[in-house]
Amino acid sequence: MKNKFVFRNKVLLIFFLTLPFLLLGLNISSAQEAGEVKALVDSSAQAPALPTDVVAKDAPNDGGHALVVSWKLSADDGAGKKNVLSYEILRSDNPDSGFVVRGLVAAGVNNFNDQGGKEDGSEDYFPNQKNYYYRVRA
Repeated sequence: MKNKFVFRNKVLLIFFLTLPFLLLGLNISSAQEAGEVKALVDSSAQAPALPTDVVAKDAPNDGGHALVVSWKLSADDGAGKKNVLSYEILRSDNPDSGFVVRGLVAAGVNNFNDQGGKEDGSEDYFPNQKNYYYRVRA
Protein backbone atom coordinates (compact mmCIF):
# COMPACT_ATOMS: atom_id res chain seq x y z
CA MET A 1 0.00 0.00 0.00
CA LYS A 2 2.85 2.34 0.84
CA ASN A 3 4.48 1.67 -2.54
CA LYS A 4 1.29 2.64 -4.39
CA PHE A 5 1.11 5.88 -2.39
CA VAL A 6 4.77 6.77 -3.17
CA PHE A 7 4.30 5.90 -6.83
CA ARG A 8 1.11 7.99 -7.04
CA ASN A 9 2.86 10.96 -5.40
CA LYS A 10 5.76 10.73 -7.83
CA VAL A 11 3.40 10.63 -10.81
CA LEU A 12 1.46 13.62 -9.48
CA LEU A 13 4.68 15.50 -8.76
CA ILE A 14 5.97 14.90 -12.28
CA PHE A 15 2.60 15.90 -13.71
CA PHE A 16 2.46 19.17 -11.77
CA LEU A 17 6.07 20.00 -12.57
CA THR A 18 5.54 19.50 -16.32
CA LEU A 19 2.06 21.06 -16.52
CA PRO A 20 3.28 24.69 -16.71
CA PHE A 21 5.64 23.78 -19.55
CA LEU A 22 2.87 21.99 -21.43
CA LEU A 23 0.52 24.94 -20.99
CA LEU A 24 3.21 27.42 -21.96
CA GLY A 25 3.94 25.39 -25.08
CA LEU A 26 0.26 25.38 -26.02
CA ASN A 27 0.03 29.14 -25.51
CA ILE A 28 3.06 29.75 -27.71
CA SER A 29 1.68 27.51 -30.45
CA SER A 30 -1.71 29.23 -30.47
CA ALA A 31 0.00 32.65 -30.46
CA GLN A 32 2.19 31.62 -33.38
CA GLU A 33 -0.82 30.38 -35.34
CA ALA A 34 -2.60 33.67 -34.68
CA GLY A 35 0.46 35.67 -35.73
CA GLU A 36 0.82 37.21 -32.29
CA VAL A 37 4.39 36.24 -31.49
CA LYS A 38 6.44 39.25 -30.45
CA ALA A 39 10.19 39.50 -30.90
CA LEU A 40 12.26 40.65 -27.98
CA VAL A 41 14.36 43.68 -28.82
CA ASP A 42 17.47 44.64 -26.93
CA SER A 43 16.75 48.29 -26.18
CA SER A 44 20.37 48.87 -25.18
CA ALA A 45 21.58 48.02 -28.71
CA GLN A 46 22.36 51.11 -30.76
CA ALA A 47 22.41 51.44 -34.51
CA PRO A 48 25.90 51.77 -35.96
CA ALA A 49 27.15 55.13 -37.20
CA LEU A 50 26.07 55.88 -40.76
CA PRO A 51 28.51 55.49 -43.63
CA THR A 52 29.52 58.85 -45.15
CA ASP A 53 30.63 60.35 -48.46
CA VAL A 54 28.35 58.23 -50.66
CA VAL A 55 29.29 58.70 -54.33
CA ALA A 56 27.91 57.06 -57.49
CA LYS A 57 29.94 57.07 -60.70
CA ASP A 58 29.39 55.57 -64.11
CA ALA A 59 30.90 52.10 -64.36
CA PRO A 60 33.51 51.98 -67.14
CA ASN A 61 32.76 50.09 -70.37
CA ASP A 62 29.15 49.26 -69.48
CA GLY A 63 27.28 51.27 -72.09
CA GLY A 64 25.69 53.43 -69.40
CA HIS A 65 23.78 50.66 -67.66
CA ALA A 66 25.69 50.40 -64.38
CA LEU A 67 26.90 52.64 -61.59
CA VAL A 68 29.61 52.03 -59.01
CA VAL A 69 28.48 53.26 -55.60
CA SER A 70 31.19 53.86 -52.99
CA TRP A 71 31.24 55.27 -49.47
CA LYS A 72 33.39 55.82 -46.42
CA LEU A 73 32.86 52.94 -43.98
CA SER A 74 30.90 53.49 -40.78
CA ALA A 75 33.02 54.58 -37.83
CA ASP A 76 31.74 51.40 -36.13
CA ASP A 77 33.03 49.09 -38.87
CA GLY A 78 36.19 47.49 -37.47
CA ALA A 79 36.50 50.13 -34.75
CA GLY A 80 34.26 51.81 -32.25
CA LYS A 81 31.32 49.58 -31.34
CA LYS A 82 32.15 47.08 -34.11
CA ASN A 83 28.48 46.37 -34.61
CA VAL A 84 28.33 46.69 -38.40
CA LEU A 85 27.22 43.42 -39.99
CA SER A 86 26.55 44.63 -43.53
CA TYR A 87 25.72 47.63 -45.69
CA GLU A 88 22.40 48.01 -47.48
CA ILE A 89 22.43 50.04 -50.70
CA LEU A 90 19.21 51.87 -51.64
CA ARG A 91 18.34 53.78 -54.82
CA SER A 92 15.61 56.18 -55.94
CA ASP A 93 14.96 58.57 -58.79
CA ASN A 94 13.72 61.07 -56.17
CA PRO A 95 16.18 62.54 -53.65
CA ASP A 96 13.62 62.54 -50.81
CA SER A 97 11.59 59.34 -51.10
CA GLY A 98 10.93 56.12 -52.94
CA PHE A 99 14.21 54.38 -52.05
CA VAL A 100 14.36 50.66 -52.78
CA VAL A 101 17.02 48.16 -51.81
CA ARG A 102 19.43 47.42 -54.66
CA GLY A 103 21.92 45.27 -52.80
CA LEU A 104 23.70 44.19 -49.66
CA VAL A 105 27.45 43.88 -49.02
CA ALA A 106 29.40 42.59 -46.04
CA ALA A 107 30.97 44.76 -43.36
CA GLY A 108 34.34 46.10 -44.47
CA VAL A 109 33.22 46.47 -48.11
CA ASN A 110 32.84 50.07 -49.30
CA ASN A 111 31.52 49.71 -52.85
CA PHE A 112 28.69 48.17 -54.83
CA ASN A 113 28.18 47.72 -58.58
CA ASP A 114 24.56 48.61 -59.35
CA GLN A 115 24.02 46.77 -62.63
CA GLY A 116 20.73 47.08 -64.48
CA GLY A 117 19.14 45.64 -67.57
CA LYS A 118 19.97 47.07 -71.01
CA GLU A 119 16.68 46.20 -72.68
CA ASP A 120 14.02 48.91 -72.62
CA GLY A 121 10.88 47.45 -71.07
CA SER A 122 12.67 44.82 -69.00
CA GLU A 123 11.82 44.77 -65.30
CA ASP A 124 15.33 45.81 -64.23
CA TYR A 125 15.92 48.30 -67.08
CA PHE A 126 18.63 50.78 -66.20
CA PRO A 127 18.35 53.62 -68.73
CA ASN A 128 21.38 55.59 -69.79
CA GLN A 129 21.53 59.30 -68.82
CA LYS A 130 19.06 59.05 -65.92
CA ASN A 131 19.77 60.56 -62.49
CA TYR A 132 19.60 58.30 -59.47
CA TYR A 133 20.03 59.00 -55.77
CA TYR A 134 21.64 56.56 -53.37
CA ARG A 135 21.63 55.94 -49.65
CA VAL A 136 23.80 53.45 -47.79
CA ARG A 137 23.00 52.28 -44.31
CA ALA A 138 24.90 50.01 -41.95
